[in-house]
Amino acid sequence: MNIKNQQTTAFEKYAVVFLCAILLAPWLYIQPKMSINSDSAWLYLCAEHILSGNSLIQSCFDPNPPMSMMIYMPMVMISHLTGMENYITIIITSSLLILFGLYTTNETLKDHDYLTKNDRICMVFAYLCTITIITSLNFSEREHYIAILSLPYIINGLSITKGKQSDKILTIALSVLA
Repeated sequence: MNIKNQQTTAFEKYAVVFLCAILLAPWLYIQPKMSINSDSAWLYLCAEHILSGNSLIQSCFDPNPPMSMMIYMPMVMISHLTGMENYITIIITSSLLILFGLYTTNETLKDHDYLTKNDRICMVFAYLCTITIITSLNFSEREHYIAILSLPYIINGLSITKGKQSDKILTIALSVLA
């Protein structure tokens, strides 16, 4: 039985949006006002030093693997190109990554016929709460980025193994980022 085309009432759509708004309002208010986590700030500074031509050993010795610093390099470049403050660049980039994760999760789940529209909305909403409210103290850390990209990557991989046609650009973007 194909239940993919099950209709969602207007009330259900607005109820989900209203519930998301109520639950995320405190997070949206508080998160931009919080300072960036010290680990994120340190790795950002290390990425800045590396991009300035300094070596890892001389400028910022850190026991983390070099990839931890490379994650922040695009943010450093964006900050230098736009003139934005470092922490604003980190918040904006992390927020865009969250939106990308939500979009890819939703789009990939559309291919699964056994999920109703309401099931898909609930899964995306639970994923949103997981990567925002629950991780608010670790916002923009490398583990947060792993959490953001893991579920869309796994669901996309499941779609591919089930023989579903996934968007090639979406698959490539997820593979590169994850």
